[in-house]
Amino acid sequence: MLRWLTIIVSTALIVAVVLVARYDKLHDTEGKGYNIKCTQPDDPAATMNNLVCTAEHSQKAESGEYDPMWWHVFFAWPEGITALLLLLTLVAISSQTYYTRRAAEASLKSAKATEDNVSAFVSSQGPQIWLTGHGNPTKDVLDSTSRVQMEMFNKGPTTADDVTYEVWTEVLPSENDDFTPNASYWRCPYPMSVYPSQSPVILNCPLNRPLGEDEKTQIRKLQRRVCIRIKVMYRDIFTADDRYANFGYWVGPDGLGFLPRYNDRGTGKDKKSQNPN
Repeated sequence: MLRWLTIIVSTALIVAVVLVARYDKLHDTEGKGYNIKCTQPDDPAATMNNLVCTAEHSQKAESGEYDPMWWHVFFAWPEGITALLLLLTLVAISSQTYYTRRAAEASLKSAKATEDNVSAFVSSQGPQIWLTGHGNPTKDVLDSTSRVQMEMFNKGPTTADDVTYEVWTEVLPSENDDFTPNASYWRCPYPMSVYPSQSPVILNCPLNRPLGEDEKTQIRKLQRRVCIRIKVMYRDIFTADDRYANFGYWVGPDGLGFLPRYNDRGTGKDKKSQNPN
């Protein structure tokens, strides 16, 4: 669009200059006029009727001074056309600056979109740690063992390295309450690797105390909740930062429910509460 506009304006300007030059030539725009000189013969007897007058062409005669049209100022050579060219040059520079800025902004947006796509691709290729219940959590927590077992597995295409985990288990009034310093806490002392498609790793989450009959009745009636938080830390081959994933569950009569406070993942240090003990 800008290229064709430049061609059209340039062509129109050249045509205008040629036409103005032709007009000046045909009309002698340098100025037209005549000087009239009258002389009396040397004969003293001559009268006014005997005056001898001659008309001479004069380029600067005041009686015939040329008054050009208003548009002549813009297209006359060289003053008018020079000023017009300067004006058009400024317009072209401003237009080019505008389109250059738009191109730069489009390049930045494209680079940002590419960065986001690469980040999404890398994230999809990393390890994906998941947890699910093992066996019958409701039965396990209410029998003499007073524990819950969970399965940890990797659904991603690459290995999770240096995997460790922390476990909090406590009986709380509701799933909205946070863990207290009385929670049973345990941390895995040795790192491991969890490979894609390998058999699940069984995590043991004990209460470390027996449940009384009244407490079991309250749990069955959903008057109290057996709550479990598991925090998994690991690394992958794509970043040097540690990764973590939080999992929160409560044990109900028909299986596991989710804790609203602990179900997220991220990179670096977890901002949520650490070991409450």
